[in-house]
Amino acid sequence: MADVVSLPVSQNEFAKLIGVSKGTVSKWKAAGKLVMVGDRVDADASRARLEGLGVLDRPKGDDIDARIDAAAATGLRALMASGQLLDKADAETVRENFVALKRKLELEVASGTLVEVDPLRRQLFTMWRAQRDAWQTWPVRVSAIMADELGIEEGRLLAALERHVRLQLSELSDRPGSLRGSD
Repeated sequence: MADVVSLPVSQNEFAKLIGVSKGTVSKWKAAGKLVMVGDRVDADASRARLEGLGVLDRPKGDDIDARIDAAAATGLRALMASGQLLDKADAETVRENFVALKRKLELEVASGTLVEVDPLRRQLFTMWRAQRDAWQTWPVRVSAIMADELGIEEGRLLAALERHVRLQLSELSDRPGSLRGSD
């Protein structure tokens, strides 16, 4: 089998290939971290050199997106707080990262994997209230039928069912994660 030879690519293509901004590739070129063939990047040799330098080492695992997002957000907050000006390449990198994070959030909202807390809280509270109301009216609806089947006095059964339903609802509302106190 013949060896596969990779053709040199443009800086933009190399940036897309390894998932970084064009500004980052420009910085690497200026720092001599890329293997250039004329004005094009030798992708395989440059990737190998960057990995050897530890530049392309990225965290492994399921939480890679969370780590990258957290690092980007932290860096952006620190940059904004410092008030310092950036050179054009750094400013483009920050802008591209911000736009990418914004698009990711928009996609997560559109796909339903990210939702606003307040509307969800209100919806859960409404659902819980409907369940509570159904349980509170249940003893009245079934006590006559149950008393007849068991051959006991309806008033005593109704009082016992209401007491136990109230106790159960009270215990449920006192559990961690309940919506007690929500509107």
